[in-house]
Amino acid sequence: MVIRVALLTSLFLWLVASSVSGETVRKAQSLEALLKSAPKPWLIDEILTRGDARRGAILFHTSAAACVRCHAIDKGQAPVGPRLSEIRSQDSRLVSDRSYLLTALLEPSRDIRPEFRVNTIRTDEDSIFSGLVVKETADSVQLRASNDLNQLHSIPKSQIESRVESKASLMPDGLIGTLRDQGEFYDLAAYVFAVAEGGPDTEQELMPLPDQIAVQEDWLDLNHKGILTKLAKKDFEAGQAIYQGYCIDCHGKDGNTPNLPTARAFGKQPLKFGNDPYRMFLTLTKGNGLMGSMRHLTPYQRYQVIHYIREAFMKPSNPDYTPLDATYLDSLPTGSELGDEIPVISRDYGAALGSQFQRNHPSALTTSTGSWTLSYDLHSMDIAGVWRNAFLDLSETQHQKGRGEGVAEPGASPVETMMGWKWGHNGTLDYDRNHLPPRGPMPREWLVYRGYYRHGREIMLSYEIDRRPVLEKLISVKEDSNRTLDGNALRRRMRIAPGRELVLSVAKWSGATTGSSPVEKRTIHRDGRVYSMAQVRHRSDPSNPERDAESPWVTVVVDSDSVRLDIDREGRVVWTIPESESPLECEILLSPTQPAGLDPAQVGKAETVSNSDALGDRLARILTGWKDSDFEDWKQGSALWPERLQTVGWLGLEQEGYALDTISIPKSNPWNAWLRTAAIDFFSDGRMVVSTYGGDVWLVSGIDATLKQIEWKRFASGLYEPLGIKIVNEVPYVTCKDRVVRLHDTNGDDEADFYENFFDDPDVSTHFHAFNFDLQIDREGWLVYAKGGHGADYSIPGAILRISPDGTRKEEFATGFRVPNGMGVLPDGRLTCSDNQGQWMPASKINLLRRGGYYGWVPTYGQKGKWSTDGGKIDLSQVVPPEDFDRPLVWIPHEFDNSSGGQLWAGDSRWGPLSGHLLHTSFGKGWMYYVLTQQVGDRTQGAIIKLPFDFQTGIMRARTHPRDGQVYAVGLQGWNGSGRIGLRDEGIQRLRYTGRDWKMVSDAKVKRGEIVLQCNFPIAADSILREGAVTVEAWNYRWSSAYGSDQYSPTTGKPGVDSLALKRIALDKEGTVLRIEAPQLRPVDQLHVTLRVKAQDGTSFEEEVYWTIHAIPEELPKD
Repeated sequence: MVIRVALLTSLFLWLVASSVSGETVRKAQSLEALLKSAPKPWLIDEILTRGDARRGAILFHTSAAACVRCHAIDKGQAPVGPRLSEIRSQDSRLVSDRSYLLTALLEPSRDIRPEFRVNTIRTDEDSIFSGLVVKETADSVQLRASNDLNQLHSIPKSQIESRVESKASLMPDGLIGTLRDQGEFYDLAAYVFAVAEGGPDTEQELMPLPDQIAVQEDWLDLNHKGILTKLAKKDFEAGQAIYQGYCIDCHGKDGNTPNLPTARAFGKQPLKFGNDPYRMFLTLTKGNGLMGSMRHLTPYQRYQVIHYIREAFMKPSNPDYTPLDATYLDSLPTGSELGDEIPVISRDYGAALGSQFQRNHPSALTTSTGSWTLSYDLHSMDIAGVWRNAFLDLSETQHQKGRGEGVAEPGASPVETMMGWKWGHNGTLDYDRNHLPPRGPMPREWLVYRGYYRHGREIMLSYEIDRRPVLEKLISVKEDSNRTLDGNALRRRMRIAPGRELVLSVAKWSGATTGSSPVEKRTIHRDGRVYSMAQVRHRSDPSNPERDAESPWVTVVVDSDSVRLDIDREGRVVWTIPESESPLECEILLSPTQPAGLDPAQVGKAETVSNSDALGDRLARILTGWKDSDFEDWKQGSALWPERLQTVGWLGLEQEGYALDTISIPKSNPWNAWLRTAAIDFFSDGRMVVSTYGGDVWLVSGIDATLKQIEWKRFASGLYEPLGIKIVNEVPYVTCKDRVVRLHDTNGDDEADFYENFFDDPDVSTHFHAFNFDLQIDREGWLVYAKGGHGADYSIPGAILRISPDGTRKEEFATGFRVPNGMGVLPDGRLTCSDNQGQWMPASKINLLRRGGYYGWVPTYGQKGKWSTDGGKIDLSQVVPPEDFDRPLVWIPHEFDNSSGGQLWAGDSRWGPLSGHLLHTSFGKGWMYYVLTQQVGDRTQGAIIKLPFDFQTGIMRARTHPRDGQVYAVGLQGWNGSGRIGLRDEGIQRLRYTGRDWKMVSDAKVKRGEIVLQCNFPIAADSILREGAVTVEAWNYRWSSAYGSDQYSPTTGKPGVDSLALKRIALDKEGTVLRIEAPQLRPVDQLHVTLRVKAQDGTSFEEEVYWTIHAIPEELPKD
């Protein structure tokens, strides 16, 4: 099975993480720069401690750096660099001094061995030859052409006019930047060290298996013509992103000035292996010469980057460029695929999976037992679907795709006769449904879903019907030696607490009516107990074989002296559960056909079946035999994932006040779980708990100063998009799309065995973009999370929900949110939340919330057939926007944060100078910021400053570790479509205070005509006088239904930005307070201040501040 994938997704975006950065004033250092700045002895120790030579061997053969192409293993190849396994005998320095090897990796031109130096020779006929010297005699020089290593030139010395030896290596600077992270560098370097020291034997020992480096034949059934005629502007842009990640280090930024001499200059040179799209595609697919295979890209993505290269570089200036015409397109190999597909990955979702089910069941739980799969509607506890021999079809959902805009579908054709399981209320199955919430739970007097217990791969549901508690277990039916039952049957065991009479439709018989089929009753005496059995059995009807095929076999056995089973006018097999003062235990056996071993003739022999009767013994043995403690013992659970996975993290290379460490995530796991990390929190003992977009919760231990022994343990699975997690009293609470779940580990085996439904979300949408975000706890102990309006059928235009400590009450604290992906809590108890640019959101922002506040999103649009406010009940064309909305703490321009994450108050003083500030995170950019606030009367306004670190993924949540006081951030790529190139699908990183010097703007305020910036270091007075040392711009946004907003001049109201004239710039006597006189200063949506100054210690300091000015006081309060 295959699925189509979004074209600009995480499949390739992670490959450019270290080579592309956003254009901000204070940038993160590249991986290459960080590696070069690290002390060599320390770096070598890190490589030896954390690097994995076997993983490095795979990188050596398959990475975009294409190491194996130059440092050939096959002696038949022409090497451009030394063979690693032979340098032990060629140059003792390379073995005895690992720092020499490290330098060769990071600075390949520092010390080039003579045989690998490029010589450029000009002859007396003005011919130019460039290449490696293969052989030199007294009469001639033989060169291997640097642009074609298979071509040799023999040049008589008598004809040489000039000869220049290049100081640049054929291995370009920056090639290491094609690795996706520090860990890959450690692995590759560990391999280089090992082979250089161990020689050919080690090289052979570390040789990857063929399937680890094989090129997949994914080109055999491609519709090349169809792909090429389909390419458009979005493909050009996607190709540009791929080029920046894969190609720029060798071929150059402009495509015409290659960093690698053997690389083509696309704008002026002929392409060695063909310049038409198809032959370029084959080169990218299979590799050729020194060009490695780009097997990480889908075929369609390969054509995207080819499209970009041809249109951006070749078309303007390369004479070999030829446009595509019908003759060429018709000559291409034919096929049926577009190359944008990848196989569906088989994943183990655990015992049950929460999701929507199709588009009419917003909250469902799906589980399998034997050959059967059942999907329960958790808003009614009715069956939404039953089928056999397959699980859910999740191919269009987030479980398989980056965005995953589809819904969960049945994995096979439903068995209609088995789908009649429905509860009645107030004594009838035909209760009034008109007053029920369309996308939420029933009234609590009818239904309370308590959650489910997990025991291995089986679950036991816990819920209340009409205030009467029910425990329901699905039991796998396996064929026994007597063929008493087979896998055709579906078996439930139930315990129903004392209470009022209930009605339950256990099955539906298409075409049956009251009295049309026999209901046969029996009494079973077994081990001193009396059981009552009722059966609706298959009745053979030779005149209507189709009806026979649709007839269910129903058996109900209860531990009482009577059981009532009927068929009503609708063909429903109805079990009337009597009022009782004691618990009732029962088993229900359903089968679409007659179960093996239950012969109708035998069933009809007697009204009372005893132990001595063969059928009675068979029925009693299979359908009964309960123990009084059975349900309670079962609640204790049993382990499903005993494996504990080990990883090694790495410490950041930054040499200043903060370093960005990485908590490494398992590259694979036994269950193929997709670890797209979504949220984190900590137990008091320092263990981390991590939720993933696909529904898992993991325990992570070993989070210490070294990160050398990290252990991952799968704790829970099957949750419905858990995008928030909070530890309360040492118990994890998880925000899901349909509820808040409290996870209990009752037996201490580090696996949740009771998934408690702590709180039902009141309005659950099926569309993929209807998210529930984050989970915080306020000063009153209430849980808080955010619901978006965009993409949701929610009847309210986005809301912040507060949930009482016992989970029974809720408050819609504030409304008007588009996509509020994250919240925070200030020390004074005030709540914050972000929102993202889009319709009715001029720019991203951080809101400071108040009870009853409205924050700007207006439901004036939807997507027909997928979502619309209040499920389409509202005529969107008649929606009248409010006159105004609560203004944010700070607006954030799109280029600074296109999609916001959550906030964190960093209150732990162990975190250094950044502690005591509100932190903000960006899902779109993978950046972290701190916020400076100013109180003016009853208004709070903020300035936001970016920290110079590129996190490896889009950040959604941040938390402070209780043991070390450092800040940890987590996120994913997911549905982010226009953020910083290079973000990965997963990532957990620690921003650690190193104790070293850290220069920063520590306060920002305004007063009439003046901007005041406080720094934590003294500024050199002469540096503020240089042109461009300080600049100030201002603009406003326009609130409308448009997607985002242009920038508008505060002076004219027209599109544009005001540059403020600065009358005077001055420092206080300590040099730490910068006063910027700006007479034109006024309240604006966005003030942008840039600094390019020097500290008194001579170091440069560049920074930018984005500010929202609501009010300007006459004077600042005195300290």
